Amino acid sequence: MKEMRAFMKKRNKLFRNIIVCALSAAMVITSGDFYAAKPQHAAAADVIQALDYAIVENVADFRSYIDNDYPASSQDIIETDWSGDTPLYEINLPCPGTLLVAPISPEGYAKGTVYMDLAKTTPVFKADGCDSSRDEISSYTIAAGTYYYQASRWNGTNPLTISSFIGFIPAKSGGLRYTNVRPDFTITTDVTVPVISKKEDLTSAVNAEASITTDTITTDWKGYSNVHSFVVEESGWLLAMPLCENDYITWELFSDTAITSRIFKGKTLQSTQDTMYSCYLTPGTYYYRGNRWNGTNSLSFTTYLGFIPDAPRFSVTSNTLNADASGANVTFQGETGTIRVMEGDYDPSIVMSDTFWNTSNRVNVINGTSTTIKKNGKYVARLETADGLYVMVPFTVSGVIEKVVVIPTATPVPTQTPASTRTPVTTPTPGKTTTPSTTATPAKKVYKITVAKKKLKIKVKKSKKIKYTITKGYVGLVRLKTSNPKVATVNSKGVVTAKKKGKCKITLSLSNGKKVVVQITVKK
Repeated sequence: MKEMRAFMKKRNKLFRNIIVCALSAAMVITSGDFYAAKPQHAAAADVIQALDYAIVENVADFRSYIDNDYPASSQDIIETDWSGDTPLYEINLPCPGTLLVAPISPEGYAKGTVYMDLAKTTPVFKADGCDSSRDEISSYTIAAGTYYYQASRWNGTNPLTISSFIGFIPAKSGGLRYTNVRPDFTITTDVTVPVISKKEDLTSAVNAEASITTDTITTDWKGYSNVHSFVVEESGWLLAMPLCENDYITWELFSDTAITSRIFKGKTLQSTQDTMYSCYLTPGTYYYRGNRWNGTNSLSFTTYLGFIPDAPRFSVTSNTLNADASGANVTFQGETGTIRVMEGDYDPSIVMSDTFWNTSNRVNVINGTSTTIKKNGKYVARLETADGLYVMVPFTVSGVIEKVVVIPTATPVPTQTPASTRTPVTTPTPGKTTTPSTTATPAKKVYKITVAKKKLKIKVKKSKKIKYTITKGYVGLVRLKTSNPKVATVNSKGVVTAKKKGKCKITLSLSNGKKVVVQITVKK
């Protein structure tokens, strides 16, 4: 009997071992299949929201939109190293036009793709990653309809923040309202950049030790200085000399408070004999800081800045039609240099572009300071100066009677037109631009925004969402802005996060200027 019990005990133990081994094998196989499979992309159910986007007239306005701290259409963090995708978003376009996409990340390690379908089987176009609004913005002529957008990481380690800015240039504006891209100078700044007339003025400021800021980074090997901000109210060149005892700090310039869109970077200079940095800026608020990447012990650096505005250096003094309206006589004045004229939109990124200005030849160089343009349209002139700080000025030509090439055809028998039906021909008056007559158009719908509560109380470290409604049919962005980010911040979805005890205001604005204000009180 004892032998029988011992046999049964051994058999049961053997069965248990077999079952455990089988289950372990199954788990190993399942785990192996899971990690061996390709990462799953977002399916239809993963579309989390329809994106807002800026409605603009041209690429230059879209850059201004990014520069002036308007919210990104989406902002995501990819935690995985080297690769990874954001959620899939929806883009609804009400009419044909040009879609603009700028996926911005600190080092440009991101790209964006627009798809025709939810399954992502038909990509429409891909947008290259940017580390600045000054990078080339991807554009694509597109039809009205619903599309899908996803950003992806293709390089680098550590979590990566991707801010995707989406813009749309409608083929015909129709009832669409353009997004307001005018700079907002209500942001509190701590630096005033002196206006100067030439590079030597900044050198003199350095010699006189008239610095703008002095910062110290106390952490070893890596760390950041305080962030400083300043306002530029006209286009021109920012000159910078960040001086340090060594070049262990990178001086960085950004166009947004989130410190996402870096438009310039350069190592700190060790001597006043080193070449100063220059960066072309348009009206807006800008931010700079020091980024330490080497060395031990506390490290200080001093920043010297100066700003040379465009206006006094180069301008259009006259733009009038000639006697027979076959062309417009355009005259410029300014500093000595070479003047080039090209047809196209004014865009700050083209100021130093050899491709746009076709500098391989002198076809677009004018003789003297005047030229005659025989085609209506938008133009940009550039003055090339000896100091390399080129100046641009935009202008428009209209009212020119352009020559039409007529292809000979069989001549029909002429028919006398009754005098009562003949259309009179008017001749443009020299020196004036004729304006075509317009017919009355229906009154445009006024879009408004309202909120459920105009006062909110939030505890520190807690969040609440502002509930708002907009007049039906509105196509455009809602801009949300806090009057004091130290008290409370707000994201693009209207979620307010309390930071510390105090009061502030959250302003919600539409692209047509309509706005509403919510009073925020933060309590402990």
